[in-house]
Amino acid sequence: MSLIEKYIKGIRFLLPSPFSIAVLLTLFTFILAFFWPNNIDIDHLNGLDKFINILNSWNEGLWNIQGLEFAVQMMLMLLFGHVLALSKPIDAAINRLLPFCSNNAKSALIVTFFTLIVSWFNWGLGLIFGAIFCKKIMDYASQFSMGINHGLIGAAGYSGLMIWHGGISGSSLVKISEIGHLAHLAPKSVKSSVPHLIDFSKTVFSNMNIAVTCSLLLALPVTMYFLGKKTKVAIPEKTKKIKYEDSKFNLIGFEKLDHSKLVSSVIGTFIIIFCIYLAFSHSATISFQFINPNYLNLTLLGFALVFHRSISSFLGATEKAVVGTVGI
Repeated sequence: MSLIEKYIKGIRFLLPSPFSIAVLLTLFTFILAFFWPNNIDIDHLNGLDKFINILNSWNEGLWNIQGLEFAVQMMLMLLFGHVLALSKPIDAAINRLLPFCSNNAKSALIVTFFTLIVSWFNWGLGLIFGAIFCKKIMDYASQFSMGINHGLIGAAGYSGLMIWHGGISGSSLVKISEIGHLAHLAPKSVKSSVPHLIDFSKTVFSNMNIAVTCSLLLALPVTMYFLGKKTKVAIPEKTKKIKYEDSKFNLIGFEKLDHSKLVSSVIGTFIIIFCIYLAFSHSATISFQFINPNYLNLTLLGFALVFHRSISSFLGATEKAVVGTVGI
């Protein structure tokens, strides 16, 4: 058994599904609350009453409006990013980069660099962008008999995970930029000393974060390039391309709205213009306080509608992308 196979086996053995992890953490927290309660009100209760009290608290927390809001925001951030990655302009941009990927080392460098850039803006977009880029390089290498290292190119496609949380879609960073979010999480004893928000000028655009991000943008592609020089390569096997036949039918009535390029473009453009207005009309534009999860999701929605050029295409991509939100 190779080192890679041992690693994969170890991950499979130790790491269950996201839902199973949530269940295990819940049970662990339940045990802590039962035997070492931090609440004086339940410390004196008998076992059954304490058990029911903890269950009631768990139920309230499970359907807490702030928690549900966060879950939906993160789901939409991944969904809209994935939908955007499936659009024709993104596909065309990747195709333009393929001729520069003339060998294994250059391919690794280019995939890493552009995946990092895209992931900095949105982690959902970067995740799918990297995967599509890798697939296209495999097909390109097979077509022109170019040797590449599958593992290295695959790792390059996932390199965006090393930078995304320092970008503008980082989960904790966008949440603490919401007014009152931190204070809501803090216990009553320290609530008065907790700031209402921590804007992007102190996180994403701080000197430290910018230095780290720029260092990764330089170091990671260069590292992948030199790894590409040393790793063994092989010509990928040709894969059969699935041809999808466009189903032609006569559109009637309001069906034409779903397939109209004008309607989707107008709505998407209006949303983008509105987002620009929100950014510049905000009282604290310079400190980027206008950026929050809702603002990012609205911006992604606008670009997705414009890039897909029809509501029908947008909905088709959404049906493919929504599967990826199950983990959240």
